[in-house]
Amino acid sequence: GGVRSQPTPNPSQEGKSGVRREERRRKKEEEELELKERVFLSLIIRT
Repeated sequence: GGVRSQPTPNPSQEGKSGVRREERRRKKEEEELELKERVFLSLIIRT
C-alpha cells in the first residue's frame, strides 16, 4: 500500500532546527525574566 507516499524528513536536520529554535526561545524568555527581575530589584532598592 502507498501509505507512506511522503518521504520522511531527515531526522538529524529536523531535530537540529527544532532544538535550535527551542533553545533560542528559551534564552529569550530567560533574558526577559532577568530584565524583569533587575527592574523589580531596582524598584525595591529605590524605595
